[in-house]
Amino acid sequence: MAYREGRRASNPLITVHARRNGLAQFRVGITVPGRIGGAVVRNHVKRRVREAFRSLRVVPVGVDVVVVPKDAARYAPFPALVGSLQELLGRVAEETP
Repeated sequence: MAYREGRRASNPLITVHARRNGLAQFRVGITVPGRIGGAVVRNHVKRRVREAFRSLRVVPVGVDVVVVPKDAARYAPFPALVGSLQELLGRVAEETP
C-alpha cells in the first residue's frame, strides 16, 4: 500500500515510501534490490539500515514506511546513512496524507 498510495522521497542513498496507517505506531519495511549484490551483501545493507532506524531520535508516529536502499548505500559511511534517512523521513512525514 505504501508503494501505491503513499508519498515517495529519495536521495542518492535511499528511496522512502510512506503512508499513514491510522495506528498509534510506526511500522517499517526494508526492501533491498537484488542488483545491490548477493544475499550476504543484501542482508548486510538491511542490517545497516535497521541500525540506522534504531539510532534515530524521532520517528513519525502513525506511518508505514518502506525503505529501498540504492547501490550507493552499500558503501556509504554509517553517519551519512543515518542523516539521509532522517532527512527523507522528515520530508515524507510532512507530505504524507
